[in-house]
Amino acid sequence: MRGAVGEVLKAFNYFLVFWMTSRLVETELHARRVLQVLFWAGLGVALIGLGAAAGRIPYPGAFAQGEIMSTFQYPNTLAVYLTMTTVFGLALLVRTDRLWLQSLYAAALLPMLVVILCTMSRGGWMLFPVALTAFCIGLPRSCRALAVYTLLVDLGAALFVARSFVPQVLQNLPLSTGKLLLPGLAAVVLAQVIYRAAVFVLDKYEVAPRVRSWLVASLIVYLGITGIFYYTYAAQALPSVAAQFVPVAVLRQLERMDRYDPSFTERLRFDLDALKIVRDHPWLGTGGGGWNALYHQYQPYLYWTTEVHNHFLQVWVEAGTLGFLLFVAAWFCFGRGLYRVWRSVEEAGLEGDPAGEGEAGAWVFPWANGVAALALGLHSAFDFNLSLPAMALILWALFGLGQAFEREICADPEAWQNPRGGRGRNRPRSGGAEDRSSENPSENPSGWQLARAALAGTLAAALLFLPAANLYAAGKTGAAGARALLRHDFEQARALFRRAHRLDPFTASYLGDLAQVYTVLGLKQRDPSLLLQARDYAVQAAKREPYNWQLRATLITTYFLQGFVDKPVQEAEALLQTNPWLTFSYETLAGAYVTAAQQHLARHNGQKARDYLEKARGLPALLEARRATVKEEMLPRWKGEPLAPSPGLYLATGQAAYLLGDYEAAGRDFSLAAGDPRLKQEADLWRAATEARRGRDAEARRILRELEKVSSVYRTRYSQILALGPAR
Repeated sequence: MRGAVGEVLKAFNYFLVFWMTSRLVETELHARRVLQVLFWAGLGVALIGLGAAAGRIPYPGAFAQGEIMSTFQYPNTLAVYLTMTTVFGLALLVRTDRLWLQSLYAAALLPMLVVILCTMSRGGWMLFPVALTAFCIGLPRSCRALAVYTLLVDLGAALFVARSFVPQVLQNLPLSTGKLLLPGLAAVVLAQVIYRAAVFVLDKYEVAPRVRSWLVASLIVYLGITGIFYYTYAAQALPSVAAQFVPVAVLRQLERMDRYDPSFTERLRFDLDALKIVRDHPWLGTGGGGWNALYHQYQPYLYWTTEVHNHFLQVWVEAGTLGFLLFVAAWFCFGRGLYRVWRSVEEAGLEGDPAGEGEAGAWVFPWANGVAALALGLHSAFDFNLSLPAMALILWALFGLGQAFEREICADPEAWQNPRGGRGRNRPRSGGAEDRSSENPSENPSGWQLARAALAGTLAAALLFLPAANLYAAGKTGAAGARALLRHDFEQARALFRRAHRLDPFTASYLGDLAQVYTVLGLKQRDPSLLLQARDYAVQAAKREPYNWQLRATLITTYFLQGFVDKPVQEAEALLQTNPWLTFSYETLAGAYVTAAQQHLARHNGQKARDYLEKARGLPALLEARRATVKEEMLPRWKGEPLAPSPGLYLATGQAAYLLGDYEAAGRDFSLAAGDPRLKQEADLWRAATEARRGRDAEARRILRELEKVSSVYRTRYSQILALGPAR
């Protein structure tokens, strides 16, 4: 339930961003401001990543293991995000004729490209050329050359900067980020000045447009061919030369693209398991957080991932076929709107001047918006970018921009480029200000209309802010409660967890913590009402998150402390069903069976005890049968401890064999359990009792003497174990 509530709040947040963007953007100036916000935010993210790598900005998770991850703390998403902001930067650059502003955009692009190289994200590197090539090809002819020229210059400068930056960072050498960037920044600014001077000369001497186009095309082709041939030669014949221009770490990552990539096969596995969940929950899905709750029951081997790494399938799992179709429909509507804008601009039939002015220039921002959104969508089919709220907010802002472009440009492209124009959602296609006022009274709203709009906006914000604020406060309070629990301050922990639960009634962990705290207090104070309240909290917790294996383990302990016999077993069986690939699940269930059996023996319920003990002895075979289902080729992809009988499991099965009177099997299992230093003393204690039962008193006394050197308490426990007769 907590995951579902969180997803609803996120979706409402995305809707508000989409709605505001689609309603407020009415002219090209408005769109320019939105893209500028996104672009300069991207520069800030890039600089934080560079500063963290250089050791100048202490941002947790922004740089680790030679990879820049910046504020996203994930390199793949960072690479995609900066690819999008690079598109925005080029669009803003070609849509201005001011040299200082063009130089500023070109300089700001450099750190972004350096960070993209330093993410070591192969997926991001593959997406970057596809997205930027598509963007440049789709631009109006009048501004395509400037975009390609700027991109090539910035990319070349970024390679040289990264060539010095990456090795120093990987070797933890002191470096000055500013000194490394300054030469590159100077180069890209100078390149913009040279380009503008060349354009000036061509204009002054009235060189024919065809000649200009041939000159620019020849230059681009020459640079491209030369670069390809040189890189191919350098990389194959002289690797040391290639390393002079491209960081060695980058070359190694590029080489892996041609080989077997386990990352790809793992993500394909996630996709297949997601489709299995869809098969069992086809229409409305599992709800928010459903994948993370269920995937362990569908996986053919152990792996850990909280996301599908395919947002389309994630939506299908959690929102069902209905939600999946709606999500796909949103993309279809976005693509259709982009096509309609292109048709409207094409029908205007104007090429525009080199700065992109004219009707054709109206296509630059919509195309940049479309390429950025489609690039994010494409990469999100292989990664979990859109599970990060920051990226989802950007996507829905771009969708809102797309709707604004479709509404305004398709209605009147000429008015769109006029800062004071723009038809707006209530404006007629023609007529002066007087006409608009008379025909559309809503253009001059009354005080009541303004008040009503303000009230609606306030309520919408409150619907989002108040629940989110409560959930945030609950998280802080719950963390404080956990610290109090570690200090054994149970009264303080109870007060904090109750407040956290009141603020966030959907999170099951607070209920599980309360069940533990009330159990301890009830036992200490011998208060049955506290124990009853603890049981109620435990039941509620299990209902809130029935597939949370960690919570189930907590509830098992809570029920045993309260003296329950069968209830802990039910929780342990549910834990095994929740994650059948963890040896811990089998250990816990075996321990629960044995403990319950001992309690039934104490109550002279021999048949029930035997049933539990036989089940405990059968768990190793159940584990082996589960492991046998793993195909040989899947074993290298296994993540985590191998699924195999463990010393803890052998200890429990040995205890079960002892209580059933099979002392030979018990001795064998206890010997295996003693291989773990943490369990050796407990296993030896039971082995001593087993040897005594088998008539080997001398061996039993020898083992007991060794244990008494550690603690005299073992003599008493030995007597208690020896008194346990076989279950009849």
